[in-house]
Amino acid sequence: MREIYRKIAFEPGDCLSVSVRDWKKGRFDLQMVKRGTWQESALEEWRQTAESGFRRSFDELGPSSSTEEQITFAYWYGGRRMLELPAYSLEDFLYEKTNYIETVPYGLESRFWYAGREIPDQIEPAEEFITDSHPAEEILYRYKVPVSRFVIQAYIRDAFFRDDRNLMHLIERIAPAAVGLERYDIQVLMSFLTELIIEMHEHYIPFVDQKMGHFRQRIAELHTAIIELTAHLRHSSIEAFQLPHHTFITLSQLQEHTAGMLEDLDTDECPPDSELMILDVSIENMLDTYRDVRESIEESIDGFRWSTFSFESADSDYGYIIQTGIVGTEVWRQLSFPKTGSLTLMHECIQAVFRWNNQFPHRFVMVEHGEDLPEAAYIQEIVNKGIRECAYEYGLGWTLKIVIVSRLESGESIQCVAGNGAAPPEQSGGALHFQKLLEDLGRIEPFARERAAAKLGPDFNPVFFDVEQCNQDLLKIFGK
Repeated sequence: MREIYRKIAFEPGDCLSVSVRDWKKGRFDLQMVKRGTWQESALEEWRQTAESGFRRSFDELGPSSSTEEQITFAYWYGGRRMLELPAYSLEDFLYEKTNYIETVPYGLESRFWYAGREIPDQIEPAEEFITDSHPAEEILYRYKVPVSRFVIQAYIRDAFFRDDRNLMHLIERIAPAAVGLERYDIQVLMSFLTELIIEMHEHYIPFVDQKMGHFRQRIAELHTAIIELTAHLRHSSIEAFQLPHHTFITLSQLQEHTAGMLEDLDTDECPPDSELMILDVSIENMLDTYRDVRESIEESIDGFRWSTFSFESADSDYGYIIQTGIVGTEVWRQLSFPKTGSLTLMHECIQAVFRWNNQFPHRFVMVEHGEDLPEAAYIQEIVNKGIRECAYEYGLGWTLKIVIVSRLESGESIQCVAGNGAAPPEQSGGALHFQKLLEDLGRIEPFARERAAAKLGPDFNPVFFDVEQCNQDLLKIFGK
């Protein structure tokens, strides 16, 4: 490409238009488009089409299985105009030209999503089903163990390496007891595994597998542990809101990565030492991630048990500690709030503690289902329905996460008890723009700093938080 840039006198801001001449032969036409060639009105039409394509794909299909898949669906929903010129490059569109789409965390990965919003949690992330699969694979899939024949073969190689001839031990490693296989399904699996073992054993050479077998064994043990933990959580009485955000998605991604590694090691040929070193680092990283996930799950469950116990107290005079944080920022506030306080009252509190002035429409939303919560509902009514978390959407750019943290044993007063960070001005364009303004405040270039200060205010300090000031702002509204 460097040679091409020289020949066509390519300069920053210029674009290359690529069109397919012959897909099968890999032939494409390149054409340079000089900066300023296309009118802004024509580019704006494409930008709106692209935004519509992405937003429709989010609404219809959720976060999808990868960012590449999200882009594909966005072009599909955007229609033919997405493939026509004039157009922005996808990079310019996503990172410079849209205020509604940004990259957000999704378990261990990331996805494109609505700016300022978290991707809703899912108990059962979407999984692809192999249409030409063996009945044994279909059985495991029904039990939420989505493994391919190649993963199963890797487990068989591991059994050879361990010199473990017990068929039930092999089944328990592939689908631990927590999965809950029925007797008939176990018999089908045993028959399938027996056929594979006879077929594979003839070609297995222990000496050749010594180096690779240790790596396969560690990955198989981690894969089994992930399957077992997921099954325990799924079959328990634990609800999604009791667990760290995206717990099942994170476990699903870990399972997918370890399964992919097992598929790669379903072979008789040992990779070079350099690849084994990389594999060793990957295993250690995934083990650390698994331990962190398990630890955070245990802490969340213990915390929930404590708070659930306090919810069931017979005292009549109590309230709740409620935390509300602006998604996409480090800004949050904790309030003591009466059990008879409504969501309408919560809205007024949010406006006060973030020093906003009701300039945009708002709504309260159940995160999992996307349904509106009635503003007349009391906090106690919401708790009684098992809801511990919801979202507060304010305008197009701001989304706040509201979590009922614990029960408070005293009174009906409303107070700010803790917080972090200075509240962004409501007219600063949403969480994504707010973060960019904070970056500009720290830049060397005076123009960027002045522009950010004009938006945020000349005395804006991102880390400043004053609990007394928050309570004074609450007093102005409630007078007590």
